[in-house]
Amino acid sequence: MIIKLDHSHSADVKHLFYVSTKFMSSRESYKEVGNRTEEKVKAYHYKQFCEYYLQDNDAYGYIEDGIIKAVIGYSAPPGESYWNFGIMRSHGNGRIYIPKVFDKIIQLNEANHRYDFYSCVNAMYAYSKNIRGFAFSEWANERYEMIKEYVVPKDSECPNPKHKEELFFNWTYPIDIVVKHTSLKAKYRS
Repeated sequence: MIIKLDHSHSADVKHLFYVSTKFMSSRESYKEVGNRTEEKVKAYHYKQFCEYYLQDNDAYGYIEDGIIKAVIGYSAPPGESYWNFGIMRSHGNGRIYIPKVFDKIIQLNEANHRYDFYSCVNAMYAYSKNIRGFAFSEWANERYEMIKEYVVPKDSECPNPKHKEELFFNWTYPIDIVVKHTSLKAKYRS
């Protein structure tokens, strides 16, 4: 079952940020560099999810047998016609849970006439059908197309000030990131 998440779910989602040894399909994010450790990176992403998405009620999750199996945080900046696909975490078979949650978020944004979204993808997998297949249901895949993208090289700041704040949270990643602009196809716009 899909549920809207808020700050009261903080403890219920924590396990999703600590069970995986990958972030953005890469172990590079967790490699120790300077004072960055795997534990600090996991804590940072968990804190960002709680403070940014749960606090503003911009997160949905999939709950089964009383356990939250997957979450997606998104943001819809006021006065803008786009939204941002933010942090996504799952445990178990994310291919089952993530597309259902993603469809819900798409439907909410379409109802508010937000037909474009931005997302970050590990550049190594940015053009893999597996990544799109992981988050996109058949329904979403048919309706949406990627229209623009740019690469943020590893350990570099995002050059777009809005994306730097809204997608990267002023964080740099030790992997190349592709920022994708995805849009609802014209034939599906009302």
